[in-house]
Amino acid sequence: MESIYIEAYTSLSFDFINKHPLLKRLILWFQQLGNNGGGKLTYEFIGLNLPGSLSSVTMLNTLISKSNAKISEAEFRFDQLQKHFDDHNLQYAFGSEVATNIIKKIKYDSKTNTFNGFPTPLDRGVPIKEYYRTNSFDKLKLWFDSNDKSSFLNVHMIQPVPSTNQNIIPSPFLLSAYGIDNTATANDILQR
Repeated sequence: MESIYIEAYTSLSFDFINKHPLLKRLILWFQQLGNNGGGKLTYEFIGLNLPGSLSSVTMLNTLISKSNAKISEAEFRFDQLQKHFDDHNLQYAFGSEVATNIIKKIKYDSKTNTFNGFPTPLDRGVPIKEYYRTNSFDKLKLWFDSNDKSSFLNVHMIQPVPSTNQNIIPSPFLLSAYGIDNTATANDILQR
């Protein structure tokens, strides 16, 4: 019996998690612990042993493509978050912020006429949306000559917590993402 159980659930599916409320709460607790107190090794351990339970670039791409929403670098989507909460009758959530290594490259966003991939400057800890917008080739050249490319993607995720009468795990919500170069100070983080 135990071997059949292990073979059937080598990776956790949302259906399996939703059928076991205690496991669901434990995963949410581990996710919070890993993001805020356990460090990189705890985060990696949980990610390897509970596939799909933690944020990853692949999961973020999936969330973005399924949302049909326009997501701009350094934009905090609080209005869409409120709609997500209203649509799913949610009241509480965990928030997390994580930075992940990325391949350094600059991409042009034709919808916003901005260049993404430079480290986003902070104003009192908050990233400045559309900072790298220009129609000037000289200004773009100056940015390439004087700025390094972002080495990290900083991501703010919201994981809604279902109420006791809900029997499904609400999908995580991508609040914001932007490039950084790991030069933010503790004061920047506190001001955010």
